[in-house]
Amino acid sequence: MPGESYLFTYPYWILVDTRDAPVPAEGFHTEDLLVRVYPPFRSGAANFIPMPPVDVQAMPFLPGVNRPNFPAGFQIPTLVALPHPGLTDRLILVRTPNWPERPRLFPMDSVRMDLVGREDSNLARILSSRLMEYLRWRSRQWWITRSVDGLAGYIRASFSIEEHGAVLDLPAEYTQGRTPRGTEVPINSGIWKTAINDLRAQTVIPLHETLALDAIYFEAVGDLRRSVLDCAAACEHAKDMAFERLWPVYGDRGPYKRGKVIKKYDVDKHISRDLNQFAQRSYEREHPVHFSVIEDLWDARGNITHSGQVAYRRNGNVVRVDSAKAQEFIRSAEHCIAWLEALA
Repeated sequence: MPGESYLFTYPYWILVDTRDAPVPAEGFHTEDLLVRVYPPFRSGAANFIPMPPVDVQAMPFLPGVNRPNFPAGFQIPTLVALPHPGLTDRLILVRTPNWPERPRLFPMDSVRMDLVGREDSNLARILSSRLMEYLRWRSRQWWITRSVDGLAGYIRASFSIEEHGAVLDLPAEYTQGRTPRGTEVPINSGIWKTAINDLRAQTVIPLHETLALDAIYFEAVGDLRRSVLDCAAACEHAKDMAFERLWPVYGDRGPYKRGKVIKKYDVDKHISRDLNQFAQRSYEREHPVHFSVIEDLWDARGNITHSGQVAYRRNGNVVRVDSAKAQEFIRSAEHCIAWLEALA
């Protein structure tokens, strides 16, 4: 039976463990088609990112300032290194277009997908998007489906200058990928098989999982407002799912109704006072340090919503949220979500 094969490339890395690499997945049927997905592979050069290298000859200068004579063929690498998943202090060197040594954790950027039965480019796009979401969820590689800039940043080089901008030395390469978490894992054969099974079963990813990953992404790209909002929303959704799950066990008769069981929209009170009242569990009592961070997070969320200020109040003082605090929000939110999911 004839079909069509589709090739996808993505503007982000899909980090794969080459010592336990994914293998072509067994095909599955959807609608009237057989779907076959091949493991991610690499199309771009080692130091390729979807942002152009710097053209030093096009660099602007003030009138009257002499342009430097850069050496023939001088180039600024688009990328020097990318982070090693799970180890924030280790880097995978990718300074040149060619790999000096193929690393165990290899950044792939392409996928092949076969549809046997007929051509359907729209379905292929939908399945590709879903697969990337599943890989993101299962591997915690928060940049998947978004962009590479959260890892690579935007700075490409720097150089010393005189008062009026004249160049004193050659631009030095700068770009080194970073991750604010270090909890990511490379995609191995097990994660790949699980993601393909998710694709086959059309598994629904919990919304709070997507929101928590988005919070990491937005912190990495410097959008602290979005990071705080998504982080707070992740906690709220996980809390609502926990209350709905626990209500048949601890609540009175009748279906769960949010307005009946919990009032208003104060997550910190819901996971402490309200949860304690009907399930005898309290995040405040059991994890007071993380709870205080969740209080700050929820206060920051309210300030953003009502005043636009990315800040929280603590001990009568207004404190602006910086990158370190946003990362603290993420860590405590992930802890709180795991605690909520484990409640029984």
